[in-house]
Amino acid sequence: MTADADAYTEATDCNDNNPGVNPGAAETCDGFDNNCDARVDEGCASCTDADHDGFFAQTGCLTAVDCNDTDDTIRPNAAELCNGRDDNCTGVADEGFDLTSNPAHCAACDHACSFVNAVSVCVDSVCQLGSCNSGFANCNTDAGDGCEINTWTNAENCGSCGMRACGDCTRRRSASPVRAACNAPRAIQTATRIPLTVARLTPTPTRQLRRLRQ
Repeated sequence: MTADADAYTEATDCNDNNPGVNPGAAETCDGFDNNCDARVDEGCASCTDADHDGFFAQTGCLTAVDCNDTDDTIRPNAAELCNGRDDNCTGVADEGFDLTSNPAHCAACDHACSFVNAVSVCVDSVCQLGSCNSGFANCNTDAGDGCEINTWTNAENCGSCGMRACGDCTRRRSASPVRAACNAPRAIQTATRIPLTVARLTPTPTRQLRRLRQ
């Protein structure tokens, strides 16, 4: 009589509760004696876990294959990091990381874009100056030194590039008429003063009448 209906009785079946285990079954590498010959996993490859991370380096050892059995941080269930290595044994290094547009990993892992007083961007794996922080400007158009001008304090670039301040930019940066007059061509500035000078030198009708009476 057989309990598992595999045609083998308890006399020869080493596990009469499992139809997959009997003298006529093929041995599989699963940690059991499948064919009832008193041996376990005969013919299977030796299973080694040199780095003791819980994953064997060989196939048929009941775990996913460890692609690097000398490093316990590299294993099938590890989190993939941006480091140029295949941390999770998928056969691909750094999957999930964008090296073409991520300013923290531009063109390579941990290659961060950085520009002074500015927001950095990564375009086609090339670091670029995106925009200047508030109060700063790239007046020399050289991204190498970032946004080098503080437009809140720089008298030659008060409020924006090329706008000169008449005096202290810190106090006058919000006074646009003053900046406009400072940045007007010199000839125009002179011309605006001439009528005022002439007006002071030309006697008024009242003054002429007083002189005649004298």
